[in-house]
Amino acid sequence: MNPLTRWIYKTIYRPQVIYILMRHEQLVFADVMWQRTLIETPVVARKKSARSDDMHGALFGKEALADRNKSEYILVNGFEHPRTLISDFVVAEATIKAFLNRFLGRVRGFAIPPVLVLHPQLQLDGELTPIEQRAFVKLGRATGALSVYLWTGRELTPAELLKLKFPESGGQLSAESWT
Repeated sequence: MNPLTRWIYKTIYRPQVIYILMRHEQLVFADVMWQRTLIETPVVARKKSARSDDMHGALFGKEALADRNKSEYILVNGFEHPRTLISDFVVAEATIKAFLNRFLGRVRGFAIPPVLVLHPQLQLDGELTPIEQRAFVKLGRATGALSVYLWTGRELTPAELLKLKFPESGGQLSAESWT
């Protein structure tokens, strides 16, 4: 995106900001402007007969955990790894896309893309590595987001999110990506 278009989006168009708190056992989607949230377990029920990258017919979150014919499905969590938050990128990407579309209540291609603020919440011994940063940004971009911010540290306030003003203390803005 060229600088003029970026300026127009940031100053004239007020994008919908979606804040995603990411944990191994839970994803929280928050829309500060409309004051609504979606809390889901990042579990996917994928058909056993499908390839590992085939999410066709997969069930997500509460639907995946519901009492269904479990013999046809295998439960996977793309965010469950002891050292990092993303364990299976394909599953994590499908999960984020499914929950974001459910949260926004939209059909792909008929809405102005939101701005995502991804906030992985895990115990870090230092900062995210460049590879982890790239994976998170790519995960956000895969949803079709207008831009992706990667924040680590304390939870952001609604005022900070609405203005996309990240504090200088209490965390770190690791990446900013305009598509």
